[in-house]
Amino acid sequence: MKLSSSIILFSAAVFAAGCSSGNKQSSSDAENLLEQAREAVSANQGARALALLDSLTNGYPSDVECVRGAIELRPKAIEIQTLEDIYRCDSTMEASKKQISALRESLKWVREPRMVEGFWVDAKTYNPSFMNTTAIQARVSEIGEFYIVSSVNPGVGHTALSLSDGGRTATTPAVPYDGESNYRIAGGEVITFSPEQSDSIGKFAAENASRPLTLRFTGGKGKTMKLSAAQTMAIANAYLLAKAMEAGRNSDVERQRLQKQLELARSQQERLAGKTK
Repeated sequence: MKLSSSIILFSAAVFAAGCSSGNKQSSSDAENLLEQAREAVSANQGARALALLDSLTNGYPSDVECVRGAIELRPKAIEIQTLEDIYRCDSTMEASKKQISALRESLKWVREPRMVEGFWVDAKTYNPSFMNTTAIQARVSEIGEFYIVSSVNPGVGHTALSLSDGGRTATTPAVPYDGESNYRIAGGEVITFSPEQSDSIGKFAAENASRPLTLRFTGGKGKTMKLSAAQTMAIANAYLLAKAMEAGRNSDVERQRLQKQLELARSQQERLAGKTK
């Protein structure tokens, strides 16, 4: 038996109505999220717009029209957020430059004989005969890495350092004698701690700048000495310089990434605008 065309059309209409009513609430919620995202973009609130668009595409993937609207809106939201991130990077870079300039006034650049690379060191406490004394020297490499060199004369077989304020203590990892990082010379001993090994001491000094601290050369017989406020500040200044250089360098790398992201977002907007014409 054949169904009349009117019956077929009626059945299709009923079926469509049933689907629509089943998804009515979901569609309304998706449209609401899209509208909120558009308002956020108009208000230059990139992060909020992106969060709303994520909620829409993740929560209502079957709402094709709203998802399409979210896809078209996303590049603009990314552009807004990226411009804000670039501004933040520029501010950090500018602050780092000022801090570096200020800190370098209290440090000096040294390139000692037989050294391949030079380093920054506190100008007031710098001792060119450091290797013949019992002390530590906080240095900053040309690329901004903070590290510590310790010297003990006569040697006691030390392998690590600790810095204390009487209550709290910061300690480096042990560096066993190997003839390279830990070596002997003319009855004395010298250890060059890597940036990673030196960080705890630098951070502790920076947190206690201008305060006298107790330094201990640990391992072997061990040895203890008092650091003056000026000597603590020398470590702190070197550490802060390294951190400022690191922050500036990281911000520069991040800015380059953001610039590429911005160009891509704008290119996507141009392509999408071309499709709608």
